[in-house]
Amino acid sequence: MPNISNLYRLRIELLFNNAHLEGDQTHTSPPYETISHWPSGTVDISDLVFVLGKVGTSEGSTGWDYMADVVPNKVVDVSDLAVVIDHILCSGNYITSLSGVTVLFNIGGEKSLDSDGFVTIPQGATSFTVKHNGNPIGAMITFW
Repeated sequence: MPNISNLYRLRIELLFNNAHLEGDQTHTSPPYETISHWPSGTVDISDLVFVLGKVGTSEGSTGWDYMADVVPNKVVDVSDLAVVIDHILCSGNYITSLSGVTVLFNIGGEKSLDSDGFVTIPQGATSFTVKHNGNPIGAMITFW
């Protein structure tokens, strides 16, 4: 979970329908003014350039962007680049139905989403797992 001030909710935006979409970080206009990157459904050169431009940054440093931290360890490094490279030119569709989706936090237990896809982050939580019908699944997350 990124350390973002005033972070108290997260929203599940999209679910990955397969692992081939890992690394699809940018290339489409985001639906929100406050978010600068949004996945396009294809892992391509724009994703590679975006992540490459953030290599060497870490949470709290100038230029760090949680969207570039593909392997969520609060550092953008070669592991993030490797995921993008491994999936370059892969494409697919995202699951937009959030039926059966829950979020399991390291403290506070498993939470259901509200009707808009939001869940309140328990105070002190530092990690979470998105589940679809009880099984872990990759997801596009926004923080509010």
